[in-house]
Amino acid sequence: MKQKTTLMITLLSLLVFLIYISILGISPQKLFILLYSIDPKFYVLAITLDTGYILFYAISWFFLVRTVYPIKLWDSIKIVMIGWFGDMLVPAAFITGEATRIYLLKKNYNIDYSKAIAIAVMHRLLSTV
Repeated sequence: MKQKTTLMITLLSLLVFLIYISILGISPQKLFILLYSIDPKFYVLAITLDTGYILFYAISWFFLVRTVYPIKLWDSIKIVMIGWFGDMLVPAAFITGEATRIYLLKKNYNIDYSKAIAIAVMHRLLSTV
């Protein structure tokens, strides 16, 4: 049942994407040809760099949270990944991800909202440097 649901969500997402690019006036055939013509090494490079960025982002989050609570690295990575997913769903200048991370710190570790918000603000400031 779970695989069937995953397949349905994937197909629905693909359909929504195709409708979206059609509304923008982009030919799905030309887009597919363009994506197919790109050297696969660039896809591997992009995925590697993006994954590395998210991993380092999670590690910096981990060290900031550890100043308040002894969080596990794996939990930090999961919280950051969930936050990034929230940011992708609701594009609101990455505020969704911050709110998600704050909520998960409160829910999973019972960290006060004031401390969680301070961690998120500090992480945001350090990320801009």
